[in-house]
Amino acid sequence: MAAHRTYPFGTFLRVTNLKNRKSVIVCVTDRGPRSRKRLIDVSERAAELLDFKQQGVARVWIEEVPGPLDLRYLDLIYPHIPYLDIDYLRPEIPYRFQ
Repeated sequence: MAAHRTYPFGTFLRVTNLKNRKSVIVCVTDRGPRSRKRLIDVSERAAELLDFKQQGVARVWIEEVPGPLDLRYLDLIYPHIPYLDIDYLRPEIPYRFQ
């Protein structure tokens, strides 16, 4: 979980610690941080995974990732090519339940 000033609630963000390149995906569930010098507040568990719980503050890179209901990127993952028929390449199911 994370707090951010501008991202909408429910937005998934990949937060990467720039010191050790560890990253974690968090969901925006709150507004904040109160200090204008900070961009994001992450949960205690996310800080542990990013290895900056002891320091309390770290330089991070934030990028938006698609959520479970965000279908905007579906065409990029599975593009539809109308002139290329590949259905015959799909394997047949070896069994069927009736």
